[in-house]
Amino acid sequence: MKFQYTPTFADYRMLNKWHLSKIRELKILRLLAILLFLYYCASPILRPSHPNDTTLDIYLSNWLLLLLPLLIFSLFFSSFFLVRKKWNTLAEIRCEKSYEISENDIHVTGAGFEGRLEWQHIASAEYHKGWFFLMTNQRTYYFFPASIVPNTNTLIALLSQKVAKTKGFPK
Repeated sequence: MKFQYTPTFADYRMLNKWHLSKIRELKILRLLAILLFLYYCASPILRPSHPNDTTLDIYLSNWLLLLLPLLIFSLFFSSFFLVRKKWNTLAEIRCEKSYEISENDIHVTGAGFEGRLEWQHIASAEYHKGWFFLMTNQRTYYFFPASIVPNTNTLIALLSQKVAKTKGFPK
C-alpha cells in the first residue's frame, strides 16, 4: 500500500500534544496542579481563619498554592513555542513523505532521506481521532491521517498482526 503525506504545522502540533498526553509524570503533575488550584479556590471555606480576616486576606495568604499550577501552565504554554521552533528549523519534518507499507517492512522516502523499517522495530501503533501513530524502539514517530490511507481496514489488520502493542484500533 502506497500513499504520500505532507504534514502541516497544525498536524505536527497535534502530534506533540498527543505525545505530551502520554507522559505519565505530566499527567500526575497536571492532576496535582488542578487539585492545588481547586484547593486555593476553596481555601476561604476549608482553612480556619481569624475573625478579622477577609476573603481577600485568605487568598493572599495562600498565594504560594498557585505556583505549581502556574509552572505547569507555563510548561504547556512554552511547548507551543518549542514545537514551532523545531518545525521552522528542521526541514525533514515539513517535507512530503512517501510511505510504502508491505508485509515485510515500511519504506519511507522524503526530501533527502530514504529508509526501510522492519516490523520488529515498531514498538507500538495507535489509532487516535483519525490518525495513525507508529512509534519505533528509538522513540521516533511516524504519523499520518487515516484519510490518506488507501485502505484503512487493510492497514489496521496489518498493524494488528505485525505490531505487538496496539491501541485504539476499531474492532
